[in-house]
Amino acid sequence: MKISSITKIIILITISSFFLIIAVYVGLSLYITNLAFQVKINLPETNPEEYNIEFEEIEFLSKEKEEITLSGFQQLIQKAQSFGYMA
Repeated sequence: MKISSITKIIILITISSFFLIIAVYVGLSLYITNLAFQVKINLPETNPEEYNIEFEEIEFLSKEKEEITLSGFQQLIQKAQSFGYMA
C-alpha cells in the first residue's frame, strides 16, 4: 500500500501541529508558574509622621541563621493623662 503525497503532507502537518501545541502549553505553564512565585516587595508609602503620630524607627536582627536586618516603626506610647484618664 502506497501513501500518497497529500496524505504524507497531512500527517506531517498534524504531527507538527501536535508538537507546536505541546510546546506552547509547556511554555505558557512555565511562564505562569514563574509569575506566581515572583516576590513583590511592598514598602510602606507613608509613615506615622504624616499622621502626627510619635514614633521611632527601629532595626534589629532576626533570630534566623542568616541574621536578616528587620526595620520598621515603633509607636511611642503617650501618657495616659493626655487621654483624660488620669486627673
